Amino acid sequence: MNTRNGNVESGDYPGNLAEIVTFFETLSEAEKRENLILHAESARNQEPNEKRLQGLPEPRANDSLMSCRCGRTC
Repeated sequence: MNTRNGNVESGDYPGNLAEIVTFFETLSEAEKRENLILHAESARNQEPNEKRLQGLPEPRANDSLMSCRCGRTC
């Protein structure tokens, strides 16, 4: 992992995360705090909800994935 002045370079992150890191690097400390709070508050919008989960397959529904050869659920 490449570092620059003790910081991880944004190129070491996947696309969307790199954009966020680059954005925060350009801000003053007060702006970083303010935007970090805004990002944290908006994270609630990304939580799973019933509407988003409808129609998605249950990944644990496959019996072969639920138990192993020893007969236990592992």
